[in-house]
Amino acid sequence: MGFSATLDSVFRAISGKTATIAEQLNQLRRAESDLHSNQQASKHQLKLLASPDLGSDWQGTRARRFDQERDQAEDQMKKHLTQDVDSYLQAIETKIRQLEAEHDALMARFASERLGNDGPGKRAFG
Repeated sequence: MGFSATLDSVFRAISGKTATIAEQLNQLRRAESDLHSNQQASKHQLKLLASPDLGSDWQGTRARRFDQERDQAEDQMKKHLTQDVDSYLQAIETKIRQLEAEHDALMARFASERLGNDGPGKRAFG
């Protein structure tokens, strides 16, 4: 295999890898957006959970048990929204930054290879 064929093979490999990374980035960004939307919807549902104030008209054992269970459900939802979802979002953002850096490095390599082999200096002296 000649130099030109090897170079073409390298360019195809880089192009394929950048396309794969671009697709992964799109998927991660969609997932991040969906998580943000779901998090906002869940925060709204959380407000609805605590909304019906039963006041002093509803008393007794069942009322206290209902309030306790509602408070526990609210606490669990808050924990899920603040800890779990935020950690998922952080992991997605970290992976996005990693893939962007990898994509940028591949593009720089691609540009460097193109300049090194097809640049003005090569044509003038090659």
